[in-house]
Amino acid sequence: MSFTAGLWLLLAPLAFRIDWPAELDLPHIALNSLVSGLSAVVLALLEKLIFLRWLELLIMLLGIWVICAPWMFGFYLVPAALAQSLVCGSVLALMGGLSLLQPNWDDMP
Repeated sequence: MSFTAGLWLLLAPLAFRIDWPAELDLPHIALNSLVSGLSAVVLALLEKLIFLRWLELLIMLLGIWVICAPWMFGFYLVPAALAQSLVCGSVLALMGGLSLLQPNWDDMP
């Protein structure tokens, strides 16, 4: 799920045409989405290859960042971009948080 949300964040700025207000700093918004998406994809792949608690923590923190980004970059008035950020950020934060609640496989009998 984290991989899918990251892929969506990575590809959405390239695939969709959103009517952006002229006063927004579009390069920084697109760069944030691309970097956040790429980070989520890489972290999700690493999480599948190696089981480390800090990877789940990073995914959860990345999700919180993606949720907060519309207000930090000022695109909270653009409904499509706000919805994308809230949905993808919520998925990342939820998946990372739920993964942190799983028992550690080393502690299993």
